[in-house]
Amino acid sequence: MGAVGVGVLALTACNSTPSAKRVALDIVETMGVSDTEKQCLRDKIDGYDDSTLEAIGNAEENLALDFTDQDVLDNATPELRAFVEDLRTCTAEGG
Repeated sequence: MGAVGVGVLALTACNSTPSAKRVALDIVETMGVSDTEKQCLRDKIDGYDDSTLEAIGNAEENLALDFTDQDVLDNATPELRAFVEDLRTCTAEGG
């Protein structure tokens, strides 16, 4: 889950250029997961609208998140929790 943490933290730093979606897709490409898992992650990201991706990126709770700490996720935004769950699903099941 370390790569996921880095990925979501990187969304926090994104501006309007490049888009939050482009940043998320670029992060997927740098993750140390299989091609099947990367495709699953890309498909999940394609399902998010721009406002959801921006909400994830702008969430103050993104700062220094430890995705292994359930208490942290319980207090995160609904968009961020859904995003992390999608990432976990892809990486746990290989897509």
